[in-house]
Amino acid sequence: MEKEIYYNELLERWFEAQGTQLAASSYAKYYQLYTNHIRPFFLGVKVSDLSEELLEQFRGELESRKACRCGRALSGSTVKCVIMLVNRGLSEAQREQFLDHAMRISAKCQRSRTEIQVFSEAEQRRLEAYLSSHSDISRACIYLCLYTGLRIGELCSLTWQDINMEEGYIRVERTLQRLKSRQPESKRTVLVMGKPKSSSSDRVIPFPDFMREKLEGFRQTGKEKGYILSGSEVDPLDPRTLQYRYKKYLEEAEVPYRKFHTLRHTFASRCLMAGIDAKTLSELLGHADIRTTLNIYCHTTLQYKKEQVNRLQPFFS
Repeated sequence: MEKEIYYNELLERWFEAQGTQLAASSYAKYYQLYTNHIRPFFLGVKVSDLSEELLEQFRGELESRKACRCGRALSGSTVKCVIMLVNRGLSEAQREQFLDHAMRISAKCQRSRTEIQVFSEAEQRRLEAYLSSHSDISRACIYLCLYTGLRIGELCSLTWQDINMEEGYIRVERTLQRLKSRQPESKRTVLVMGKPKSSSSDRVIPFPDFMREKLEGFRQTGKEKGYILSGSEVDPLDPRTLQYRYKKYLEEAEVPYRKFHTLRHTFASRCLMAGIDAKTLSELLGHADIRTTLNIYCHTTLQYKKEQVNRLQPFFS
């Protein structure tokens, strides 16, 4: 066994060992975080050089980036994830006896509330009117996202076999993502078809009855195995291509641009406003923990809060 090893080298070994264990999306995310935030700080640092002071210095830098008001600010969840990766490396160091005592960075971070973006009622009306006035599968599927909360990767991986038109539900079993190549020095990205991000994301979603009419006309007999958006049985539509189309549709509908995930946020917010309980919504969205749903979506819009407050009536008028 080596007497000296660099911390980055140890963490690289961990990535190599986890290559077949982690989902492709998780591997790409973690390795990017390692490349951007961990490797530069620990460059040239041997495991024997690690100390509580050095780890606290690293944590301090992350927290300062979190508080930064510039475009490179880190979210609380990103900071937590980076710390988790550093701790994995420390655990490996102890397991391989490069460290003779446990060292960790506390993962407790002050939770920051992320304000989600949703389309206003007026914007959604304009978007739906525009989508309904054009007859093509891409626009119909974007309409579908407004009423199912599908992620873009889940949508691009759908085949007609996944949609039970008679019963009115969609089975989500795959997701398509464009990810950075696993080759460390490669800057290329590749399309990866894989399982949903968690076991909870592998789910069945009902869709409203009115969506059946919007989708039915695009289904062709004998092509049930084909991807809905591409029409091919071999090649799904690249999510990046759908992103481009989505941006164009917003411009044509005269709706301010918001990222594709806003369709999902809008669906979830409308569900809560319609009185759907958080547990049901959590299952529809494929969240692994209902707390995720509550933390993200129970900070409702000002419009909705005003509607709820106006339900109060004075005892004396």
